[in-house]
Amino acid sequence: MLTGRTFAQNSDNVDNTDYVKKVEKYRRMKITGTTLTIMGSVLCALGTVVMVDSTVDDGEPSDAGVATLVAGHIAFATGIPLWIIGSNNQKKYSKLAQQVNVRINTTPRSHGLTLTYRF
Repeated sequence: MLTGRTFAQNSDNVDNTDYVKKVEKYRRMKITGTTLTIMGSVLCALGTVVMVDSTVDDGEPSDAGVATLVAGHIAFATGIPLWIIGSNNQKKYSKLAQQVNVRINTTPRSHGLTLTYRF
């Protein structure tokens, strides 16, 4: 029996389920990035308010205000790249998952060539 491998458009024997898994992975990454960005913004604002309020009382910023401000900046700075990378890759793999697939069926029920198009 002769067997061969077809090389077309970067086909490394990747199934649509691999693309669907990647879409889900990057969707979760996008949601995490969005959450971190929003929470970071809220923490930055809260930390600033606490620092300004405590500075008025005794002239020195409170440790809680500084810690909240720093935590907000870290969350904000971490969330933006996660949001961007997750969003871009989710779109990319969604398009790849919806492309036309051609494969040869070797199941006992149906033999032959199958053309699948998702829209």
